[in-house]
Amino acid sequence: MPAKSVFTVIGGDKRLYFLAQELLKTGPVICCAAVEVPQGAVRADSLREAFQAGDILLFPVPFTRDGETIPAAAPISIQEAVKEIRKEHRYVFGGKLPEQLKARCRELNVPFFDWLELESVALPNAILTAEGAILEALQAHASLCRTRAAVLGYGRCGKALAARLRGLCTETVVFARNPLQRAEAEMQCIPAEPLEALSGSMSMGQYGLLFNTIPSMVMSGEMCSRLSPGAVILDLASGALEQHMDTAAIRSAGARAALCPGLPGKYFPEEAGRILARAVLTELNASA
Repeated sequence: MPAKSVFTVIGGDKRLYFLAQELLKTGPVICCAAVEVPQGAVRADSLREAFQAGDILLFPVPFTRDGETIPAAAPISIQEAVKEIRKEHRYVFGGKLPEQLKARCRELNVPFFDWLELESVALPNAILTAEGAILEALQAHASLCRTRAAVLGYGRCGKALAARLRGLCTETVVFARNPLQRAEAEMQCIPAEPLEALSGSMSMGQYGLLFNTIPSMVMSGEMCSRLSPGAVILDLASGALEQHMDTAAIRSAGARAALCPGLPGKYFPEEAGRILARAVLTELNASA
């Protein structure tokens, strides 16, 4: 990676603070609209100044929460940020990058990377998400050691979560559509069933804790009506809670459901920020 690279960090939460802190070991860092700036970094007075001074742009994870602004100390409009990207910028990084930013980068021939699509971020993030989910479960549930847990889905996050729950709960069962994923779970001595088995007349009521990692409607009203009173469902999948389960039926059954976004940033911002920084440096070195 060329020594003259200057990193511009735009807004974000505590993860981007630690990202900036880590990148300072490599080169100059400019922070724009940050709540807190690490020692050694430069605080820019305006978005234009920040974009003109740096050649590598680093946006938050997620890039936007409302579809209109970038989360920052003073919210920045997406349109304002996109129009400041110039052909002199060497790389753009961010989480869940919007299409208008990607289009602008393609137009200017500026390479862009979505952190959430990089395995160097997705894999360690899955571990942090799983451990954050367990912290959420401990706060929401009286005890884990006498609880049966169900994990819906066995992708990166499901694998990390099931492996940890196995040693904490009375029983942990994986429910997954893919037979190969079920075979992988059973290779780890974790019982696995087809996802449709969860809708069986007796299945739902067995579990005091359910963790959903599948970003689609997986818990219908009929299924949710058979939840045991006091059961807790933690939704780790992207999207709204109502896109994945029937929340009215869950309430009627006396159970509770909660969407749990951004667990790495909530519980482990330092490690999450360093994961992002390492991914940036890995991609820049690979592209050099």
